[in-house]
Amino acid sequence: MPHSPNQPTPEHSSNPSHSYLSGLFDAYQGEVYGIVMYERISSSRPCAEERAKWEVLVDLEKTTKAVLTPIMKQYGLSTKSLPASITDGWQDAGQYLHLSWKSLMKRFSDELNTDIITYQNLLVQCPSGDQKAITYLVDHEFATKAFCDMELANTPSGVSLQPVYDLIASADQVFLTGKSE
Repeated sequence: MPHSPNQPTPEHSSNPSHSYLSGLFDAYQGEVYGIVMYERISSSRPCAEERAKWEVLVDLEKTTKAVLTPIMKQYGLSTKSLPASITDGWQDAGQYLHLSWKSLMKRFSDELNTDIITYQNLLVQCPSGDQKAITYLVDHEFATKAFCDMELANTPSGVSLQPVYDLIASADQVFLTGKSE
């Protein structure tokens, strides 16, 4: 049955759709997965500079998880890290451990496109009160992709990591300290 013009759509009501809540839960577990994966990749890199760059990406994953935590709790969704998310992150990291830096950056840049689309679709579904957090979720994938693309272009690391640093700083200011922009 179509909604009348005076009724909020499920995407904008205070009762988010099952699809949205499922996507939010999956996104949260995706951050758990990403933390484990990125930590394993970081620890495997032969060069200290590469390890340090991956640690910044780990920080971004942890920050994104922290941004999502309040809305997870708001909807009564579990914030426990599922064993499958941890195991899958660890196991899937194995496919990247043998790659050269350039190959790793290229593969990650390409693979992030799917996550960007998934999270953009989640943004379309989200209630207005969740928009800032879900936008952050989308932006963290864009920042990671920008980092990978700049690394592929041989941009100095201080510059290639800047989108990541900026996004982490914005979370610290807007979400994690309760301040607004």
